[in-house]
This record gives sequence, structure tokens and C-alpha cells, in this order.
Amino acid sequence: MKLNEKYVSNMLYEAFPAARFAKTNPEYYPLIRGERFIPVAPASGRLAYHDIFWPCVSNRGVVREAAKYIGAWFDEHPDDYSFSLGMNDVIRHCHCADCIAMDRDPHAIERDDLADRTCAFINAVARQLKKTHPDRYLGFLMYRHLYKAPAKVAKLEDNVFGYITCEAASWWGKDGARLEAADKEMTKAWTRICALPVSRYEYIGLATFTPVFYPHAMDRQIKFDQEMGM
Repeated sequence: MKLNEKYVSNMLYEAFPAARFAKTNPEYYPLIRGERFIPVAPASGRLAYHDIFWPCVSNRGVVREAAKYIGAWFDEHPDDYSFSLGMNDVIRHCHCADCIAMDRDPHAIERDDLADRTCAFINAVARQLKKTHPDRYLGFLMYRHLYKAPAKVAKLEDNVFGYITCEAASWWGKDGARLEAADKEMTKAWTRICALPVSRYEYIGLATFTPVFYPHAMDRQIKFDQEMGM
């Protein structure tokens, strides 16, 4: 199997090209500062990094179209077993009242805390996918917008798996026991709601000019992850 972006990055925006939905369903796009953000792709067909978005996830039509797009992807790529709803560094999210209502609280989006709406949306798409492709999976990154596990979603569907990418043993030395304890609590919270084993997406030497080696912290993290069933 050839690894590509569909496994690890946010590719959901590709399911909602402006050429197809901008005129017929502008409500599929995120509401930002009172207006729907309609993406304009360059001649290459690929959106610029700062224009990558997540759609209005509270819209039932978005759930339906996302499931349809992902199902078609699997039909066209029979050797692929998963599709990523990863989110990563997306900065354009919907501010409509229905999306805000999906969040942990009315101010969650201001804190970049979007785990509740994201997990609710992923579950909705996963349930649709089970009907058409019961042997395939959806993956996502527990990262940035999804550092905290959701408060309103009790369990993720059993065809959804996640990778923790927020912080790691490499950061523990910067703030000692406090950050290590916080990371472990975050990990415990995610493992409680995931039906499938959680994985960790580790960074080694991120944002450094020289190699970083932290065997004692890695040892503690690996043992802790093993205890969590990761």
C-alpha cells in the first residue's frame, strides 16, 4: 500500500469544491464573520495552505456529501483501508450557531477547542460509512484543535481511530512534572472514548537545530502508553 496524504492529513475540503457547491449549496461552507467562506482554487486546482477549511459540520448535507465522497474514494482505491479527517493546522472553521452549539461551550472556538464538534461529525460520517463500507476506517489526529477529549461525545464509533500528536515526551523537560501529568491525563481521556486502540504520532527533534535525545522521558511515555493499551 502506498502511503499518501489521505491517511494522515486533512483532506475533507476536497469533497467540497466551489465549482460544485458554491452556487447550489453555499451553506456547506464555513460561516466566518457573517459570510460563507467560498474557496477559490488556483489554476493548479490545489488550495493554498491558508485557504484550507473545514465545512459547516452541523449541516446534514455536509455529513451526507462527506460520506459519499469518502465511499467513492474507497471504491476507486480498493487497497486503501482508511481515510483521514485529520484537521491538522486548518484555521477556517464554521462560526454558525448550530456548529457553536456542538462545541464544549459557546466560547470553545475562541480557545481553538473543537473536539466536540469534530468527534460528533466524525461519528456521523462513520455511521454512514458503516452502511456502505463496513470494512473501512476513518482516522483523525488528536492535535491542536483536538488537544482535549470531547465533553459531549461519550464514545467514538468502532470504525474510527486516532493518533495523539499533541505534545510528547520531548516537551516534558521544558515544564517538568506538570506538563507530563497533563499529557497523561489527556491521553487517558482519549483512550476512554476510543473503541479502537489509540496511537501516538511522535515528534523527534521538532524545531531544533541539533538532535534531541531524551531516553528517560521516552521510556516513561512508552511504558505509560503500553499501560493505556496503545
